[in-house]
Amino acid sequence: MEAVLQVDQHAFFHEGTIRICGSLDIHESLAKCYDFLKQYMPVQGIGINIHEPEMDCVRIIASYGELMDQVKEDQLITLSAEGLAYVRRLTENLDQVERCMLVHKVEENPIATDMKNKIGLDL
Repeated sequence: MEAVLQVDQHAFFHEGTIRICGSLDIHESLAKCYDFLKQYMPVQGIGINIHEPEMDCVRIIASYGELMDQVKEDQLITLSAEGLAYVRRLTENLDQVERCMLVHKVEENPIATDMKNKIGLDL
């Protein structure tokens, strides 16, 4: 049986926030946040991406992690029809959507699937 780690949610959020906001260098911030999260959960990579609605794309701003050497910054990932539909559903309900997306299973998230296929990540 796997042990369950008890974590103070407020302390966890505070420590995570310090790491992601603790530097103006986004690469340093991502590295520190990644290392922090790895202490509590399995993490393969972490990234900051933005949706470019006028181009139906996602732009990779920065990434860090075990598999992220292949990821090029400022790369545009064209979204599939499924990815676009997913984004439209999210944007229609912005008041109910988390601004941060945690992907457990790539195949269950059309945006993550598009990014995986375009970049060629072996997840």
